[in-house]
Amino acid sequence: METTLRKQPRLYLSENTKQIIVDCICYAFIILFVYTASSKLQDYAVFQRGLSHSVLLKPYSAILAWLIPAVEILISMLLIVPKTRRYGLVSSLLIMIAFTSYLIYMISYGGPRTCGCGGVIESFTWVQHIWFNIAFILLAGIALMFSRRK
Repeated sequence: METTLRKQPRLYLSENTKQIIVDCICYAFIILFVYTASSKLQDYAVFQRGLSHSVLLKPYSAILAWLIPAVEILISMLLIVPKTRRYGLVSSLLIMIAFTSYLIYMISYGGPRTCGCGGVIESFTWVQHIWFNIAFILLAGIALMFSRRK
């Protein structure tokens, strides 16, 4: 008696569909980073004060208060230009992993929990913020997978 395994049909997405998905993810990151960077710069003193309350970031708070928004804007610019989009996606993935790691560290080891993300995102609980970041990490992974070099 012979058993045959049926192969499950694979989900097929055309290259055009993949490109649309990548574009939408890039636009989502651009909106996120420009929004948070502008919120941080508008309330610069509050953002820097929040960073200085973190035991981990206090020594670097003055530098980070300018560096974080600048990096977010730079990544947004990388995502806009088609030739640098892949670098922008990798950078988006890495910065979201860094932000999420920081949040997990702060929850795990206590200390004052100040969030300088700006705008509506600042109103998230820390757990909601982690899940939000994980969603963007997954989106970056999907975009990188769909935008593999030919």
